[in-house]
Amino acid sequence: MERIPQISSDAQEYTGRIIRIGMQPDASSNDSSPNFPESGAGQLPAEETGDNVSQFKMGAFNEHGTVQKHRFENVYSIEETEGGTILEATTDGEAFDLWVSLLENLPEPFVLLYDLVSSGSERPPSAYVHEDLMATEDLKALLKDHAEFLRQDGRHRLAIHSTPAATTLLVDEHDVIKVFPSHPRVRKALDDLGYRQSLIEIPFPHSHGQDPRFDAEEDRWLSSHPWVELDGEELDQMLGGS
Repeated sequence: MERIPQISSDAQEYTGRIIRIGMQPDASSNDSSPNFPESGAGQLPAEETGDNVSQFKMGAFNEHGTVQKHRFENVYSIEETEGGTILEATTDGEAFDLWVSLLENLPEPFVLLYDLVSSGSERPPSAYVHEDLMATEDLKALLKDHAEFLRQDGRHRLAIHSTPAATTLLVDEHDVIKVFPSHPRVRKALDDLGYRQSLIEIPFPHSHGQDPRFDAEEDRWLSSHPWVELDGEELDQMLGGS
């Protein structure tokens, strides 16, 4: 496989297992921490009751104040920016699976990027780019080998970049897929699947959880493949400031 150039690294530290977005302190308490249901230390209930935030990659609060897995609709939106047209899409299924299927609408080879937002080990969060330029089937095989971890856990963002099309497909910690610049074949694929154009709204407040059972898989994912670490500026450049 063809190799991409080596890039320098400059990782930043991060603390915390559960990322909690938009919570306000409890006014009846002197504690400044958010009024938020606590994680169940890795004990995952069978039902999505919100008893354990870490079971959800993307969680939202219901009317009872508990966290449930957020369900999006099958929609996409188009945004015109100075840097080009951005397409965003959500699904009522698994965003990771839709993201993988959409790469078939872009020409190979691909660059794979992995942004570790919150580590489950002593490894500091950072961003990585795979050293190899990959063909479609090679990339799909690699992602399939780690699919459960990549699909279900909220500690990361993933992006694939088609070098011939100069187009990037990203699936973020919100389970929102971003295509920049937008590509006509990707949009047609969504239309063919019955997706409709609509505004995409992220619930607020919301949570991003990570399952401690995937900590070993995080290590396998980053230890078993040739990665080059990126600093924040390099990551922004490769992701178009997303």
